[in-house]
Amino acid sequence: MTEYDLTRRETYSHWTPVTIRYSDQDAMAHVNNTAMAAYVEAARCAFIYDLIQKGGMQGLEFILARLIIDYRRELHYPGTVEVGARLIRVGNKSLTTGYGVFKGEDCVATSECVNVFYDMDLRNTVAPSASIRAALVAAMEGVARYCAARAVRRTSAAATPNSFWNWKNSFSVISTVRSTPSSPSARSCTSPWP
Repeated sequence: MTEYDLTRRETYSHWTPVTIRYSDQDAMAHVNNTAMAAYVEAARCAFIYDLIQKGGMQGLEFILARLIIDYRRELHYPGTVEVGARLIRVGNKSLTTGYGVFKGEDCVATSECVNVFYDMDLRNTVAPSASIRAALVAAMEGVARYCAARAVRRTSAAATPNSFWNWKNSFSVISTVRSTPSSPSARSCTSPWP
């Protein structure tokens, strides 16, 4: 299985902005660990919803089976974080997704979630059809190629005098701004999806 550096922005093609609420703080005056789980949940739901819509998989349900969060640095109110999401693995009955929570350029947390395909009527896990599984694998491989190319462009652009302008222009060729249920300004790459 390919290893992904979840602390790097180049790893992600799907983004969900989340506003830090005053109530997200705890007695230590930083964002509480449970709030970080809610930020990841917002991104997970937006990402999987988008995946289902773009892949023509309406009717397919997922449930969360496992959530791991690595807290990398403190986060404080006020502000907004951007949560990057990506596919990591497509299993027989599950889908593993990875997340990075960023405040500006700083990665404050990473997360990995295992989502299980689920039949709501039977109340049991199910295997997706071969066509759905193939679409998920194709999406995962397409995003991996896109992110690798983006990392190379960003690295080579950093070596030129107008690095921000060069990276921004090369990125805008294959990314779009579109609306998602969670935010009208979420950034998402549309090219790798089947």
